[in-house]
Amino acid sequence: YAGKRIGIIGAGATTVQMLPVVAETAKSVTVFQRTPNFIMPAVQKPMTPEWEKEIKENYDEIIAKCRNHVFGMAFDSPVGRNIADTPPEEVQRILEEHWPQGSFRFVFETYDDLLGNAESNKVAGEFVIKKMKEKVKDPEVAEMLTPKGYPFFAKRPPLDHGYYEAYNRDNVKLVDIKDREPLVEITETGIRTTENHYELDIIVLATGFQAYTGAQEHLAIRGRNGLLLRDKWEDVSASIMGVFVADFPNMFMITGPQAPFANLPTSIEQNAIYILDCIKKMESEGLSVCEPRQDAEDEWVEHTAEIHEQTLMAQGDKVHSWMMGANLENRKPRVLIYFGGANVYYDKMRESADAGFPEVEFA
Repeated sequence: YAGKRIGIIGAGATTVQMLPVVAETAKSVTVFQRTPNFIMPAVQKPMTPEWEKEIKENYDEIIAKCRNHVFGMAFDSPVGRNIADTPPEEVQRILEEHWPQGSFRFVFETYDDLLGNAESNKVAGEFVIKKMKEKVKDPEVAEMLTPKGYPFFAKRPPLDHGYYEAYNRDNVKLVDIKDREPLVEITETGIRTTENHYELDIIVLATGFQAYTGAQEHLAIRGRNGLLLRDKWEDVSASIMGVFVADFPNMFMITGPQAPFANLPTSIEQNAIYILDCIKKMESEGLSVCEPRQDAEDEWVEHTAEIHEQTLMAQGDKVHSWMMGANLENRKPRVLIYFGGANVYYDKMRESADAGFPEVEFA
């Protein structure tokens, strides 16, 4: 891409990570943005021998911390304070103090009410926007990069290294394809909007993915009576804890739909333990069929939807959030994530295993 004219369609996590690097050597980079994101600093850094030693000497403590955290991370939360109960000056001090730490610590180690209280969420969102505007020199570009009309975390916030600063470069241009220049077509030599034609050498389609269900639906997985999994999930991506699916006996998923949005290594391990316990039970008792119960699936779907509705993430359908599958044109938005807390979810799997897996029938 060095010396070439690059066009990137999309402004999510892929573009946030790609733009700063590509812009260094490309002749030009044009980003075609539909929805601006709330973006937080990643603050990644090289692993030092001392840091590695500290982690390895505390593996058990770190893993236990992840297992018992709402997000499956080794974070120090809940912190026991809410924005709603804190003087504004103290709120800003705490937010400023935690911002340089980067990652999702800003969300989970500042205040406990960011994702459930609309006013508290607004305060945090405005802080993130303020930090963006401190980095972007052109006020018009900064305004185009400002998230509007949805709460902080209704879309999964990308983490960055130099994304906003890249827009200060002379060879980087931002195009608003939602309100100013909708896309018309891709031509032989570039991209045409309603206002301009952009001559390009390379076009990157950073337009998202089908989260939680894409891999399974691209396989021709059939259950009882030949039912395709993708057809079962046409309207609701139903499951039992993201592991079992009614009418699909002996099928186990790891972090499937309606499992938590959390630190995946932690969730994968907990799912693997749960599935292994189920298989061990079947082998030890001479069982060959694990049949998920429809009523258990209905109960989990209802429970997941009730919790989802209580969070600000339920507004993700307004802004094409992949966390609700709202980025797919051929599917209606749906509840894909269990937001009751990863630690609570892990406890529920443990309770299920200890009770002999009452969500399924064995034969």
